[in-house]
Amino acid sequence: MTIERLKQSKTLHLDRIETHHNGGFAFIFKADYKGCSVAVKCSKLSKNCLQNKYANPSHFSYELEFLSNLRKKNHPNIIQLIQDDRQLQCLVLEYISFGSLRTYLFKRRSDTSRPTFDELLLIAVKIAGALELLEEEGIIHLAMQARNVLVNRNGDVKLTGFQFCRTLSQIKEKGIRNVVFERHFKWMDRNALGFVSVVPRTVSWSFGVFLYEILTLGCEPYSHSKKHLDSDELERKALTSSQAKIF
Repeated sequence: MTIERLKQSKTLHLDRIETHHNGGFAFIFKADYKGCSVAVKCSKLSKNCLQNKYANPSHFSYELEFLSNLRKKNHPNIIQLIQDDRQLQCLVLEYISFGSLRTYLFKRRSDTSRPTFDELLLIAVKIAGALELLEEEGIIHLAMQARNVLVNRNGDVKLTGFQFCRTLSQIKEKGIRNVVFERHFKWMDRNALGFVSVVPRTVSWSFGVFLYEILTLGCEPYSHSKKHLDSDELERKALTSSQAKIF
């Protein structure tokens, strides 16, 4: 996805487009939309895949589905969808200036004014409220972790990562092995790790690990170098690591 292709969009009318981030599944651009700064997230699928209407649902399809349904709820701690181009598989989202919560907390370790316990608790409460809404809507967030929370300049937080969300019916249709991603294993409970079940309480476990990330100012859980973890490894090795720095 190039900036030139974005400029050719018949749906999006963007100005001052610049490359912002190269993600795992999408290119992220910063641009102006109707006089406001926005983030533009574009799928990395090839042109042939974009034109194949019979292809399996992509990360873009799931993210668009959930953000479109949640837009009318206007939750203050869920990233807001502004516009989309389904042909190019691009989403226009509100721009969040400080990036991921994990990076934000890690950088603030050396600050003279580190986050207080009350600040960290408020972050947890806000994200818990966002997850409560997802549960009410029947949505299971399968990547609940600090890197999928963004921090704004005013210190507010927004839940993202909706490309990894699924409903129970979607999980049943696709199978657990096709909805649990290897890169998220450190945040999964035993049943998800063993591909036994994925249910709303799976998110509760992930949220508990997310709390660990907050309280250690951005330390990733478990001191494993491998991406794939099985339940036995998780039992043998400690959750924390030498990098942990309690607030």
